Amino acid sequence: PTQAKPRSVVAIGGQDACISIWTSARPRPLVVLRDCFKGAVSDLSWSADGALLAAASHDGSTCAFRFDVARDLGAPLSERFPI
Repeated sequence: PTQAKPRSVVAIGGQDACISIWTSARPRPLVVLRDCFKGAVSDLSWSADGALLAAASHDGSTCAFRFDVARDLGAPLSERFPI
């Protein structure tokens, strides 16, 4: 079977209150998350398994986004380093 090329995945939060998820396998964002916050994104953190992205905003609110890692982001390189 053909093995997929390794890729990087990154989440970026902006002063425009949007979060974009990028993968090195695509030239455009995988997804852009809007309308979650009224203020700038202040912090982002992936869970250890890479399935959950927690986000906080300067407006005092938080959001969490769940992903199907294998389907949405790509298979982990190893269990030790999930994404």
